Amino acid sequence: MGFKNSWFYYLSYATFLCTYIALVCCPSVRRRYPGNVIALSVFTLAFSYMTGTITSFYDTQSVLVAVVITACLCIAISVFAIQTRIDITKCTSLIFVLSIVVMLTGLACVIVFAVSGPNRVSFNILDH
Repeated sequence: MGFKNSWFYYLSYATFLCTYIALVCCPSVRRRYPGNVIALSVFTLAFSYMTGTITSFYDTQSVLVAVVITACLCIAISVFAIQTRIDITKCTSLIFVLSIVVMLTGLACVIVFAVSGPNRVSFNILDH
């Protein structure tokens, strides 16, 4: 990234990565009070700074669209989880397969965009 004081961004990235690995790999870090609260606070602050820095490079409208889409998905999933009798935790293989499908679709879109180059359709999709 070519911006002034980029070292602080990279420091927050390293902090995020270290606290993430510590929280995921070390049960004692995530289960002992007050260490778990401190680690989660450091993780949240580092990730928030990274997110703020990255979003500062994008258009305001694009960021707001991403926020609205994320909020709608969270609300839809919460409403589904509240009202349904289906236990989704038993469908882990289905969720895994669907995640792979979404990931491969995204990868295919990136490859098609890279091979075909910028065109009107891809700009319309990426611009809004």
